[in-house]
Amino acid sequence: MTYEEKKTLFDRAGIPRSQWHNYIVDHRIPLELGGSNDLSNLQIQDRVTAHRKDKVENYLASKVRRGEISLSEAQAEIQHWETVQIPG
Repeated sequence: MTYEEKKTLFDRAGIPRSQWHNYIVDHRIPLELGGSNDLSNLQIQDRVTAHRKDKVENYLASKVRRGEISLSEAQAEIQHWETVQIPG
């Protein structure tokens, strides 16, 4: 990702340069679930939220690999990742 692309995302989110260190650029649909690096698939998230979402992404990707759900099902679930229940 170029600096200009990153700046565009942070500007859209209204986050000043001095606060960028508190956030990361994250994929709406992660690469491991068929997402892309297109700007329309990228968003700014605070680090804590991104870490929680990463756990859901990993869980869904493992279910796809095991054949428990389809890729399209995982893509639909990641859109509402906050409601996905991870066992254990």
